[in-house]
Amino acid sequence: MNKIVLQGEIGKINVRQGQDGKDVAQFVVHVARKYTQQQDAADYIRGLAFTAAADYIKSNVKEGDNIVLLGHLQTRDYTDNSGQKKYVTEAVAESVSLGAKGNYQNEAIFMGRLTRDPHLSNGQTSSARYTVAVDRRFGGDQTADFISCVAFQKKADFAEKYLRQGTKVLVDGHIQTGSYTNQNGEKVYTTDIVVDNTEFAESKNGGNNNGNNYQSNNSRNNAPQNQATTDDTGFDDGFMNIPDGIDEFLPFS
Repeated sequence: MNKIVLQGEIGKINVRQGQDGKDVAQFVVHVARKYTQQQDAADYIRGLAFTAAADYIKSNVKEGDNIVLLGHLQTRDYTDNSGQKKYVTEAVAESVSLGAKGNYQNEAIFMGRLTRDPHLSNGQTSSARYTVAVDRRFGGDQTADFISCVAFQKKADFAEKYLRQGTKVLVDGHIQTGSYTNQNGEKVYTTDIVVDNTEFAESKNGGNNNGNNYQSNNSRNNAPQNQATTDDTGFDDGFMNIPDGIDEFLPFS
């Protein structure tokens, strides 16, 4: 399971042709941030649309429009112009429609296994970070998406007490983006799922494989999560090719 619902204003739209000649759209969705008293706080979520969803955006959507996006999360890595490996998390659209201006929604739900034990931080607010490996829904070289999660306060305590590498969980949360400046003075953009609720997805004995396949076969677990150095449009990183077989999984085909 890997589903998202987003509603917000779309930013700059970049439509290109994939290797098969079909349109692919890249964009950013601006969504008012949940659970904050800060005025005008928003999350800027990178989006991708293929085939009919891309055609709909190209024909019917312009910068600043409010859109409703149904889809799933996808992660990938790429090598930038300086030879450094970067990681990004994107919202892949399965359907797009126009929405009412000023309405916002930000929901994510997915199921997978922890790639390592949660890392707990005890600051002013306790937090726990972990990555969930989610089986990818279509073929290709990458068989799983690695979704970075952060839980706060009681949810962080729950993660520290009960979650371990290999635990299969159902996570319900929302997408939150941020940025920081690294040691090289580069601005780095991050994408996390803020956990609203976590449920066990199998019995305790079912997690004894400890997620070793995910950890040993994916170097991403040893790298900073979901980092991409970009400009404010988020798209200076080399364009993503359309994965083989994606058409048969999209509802428009």
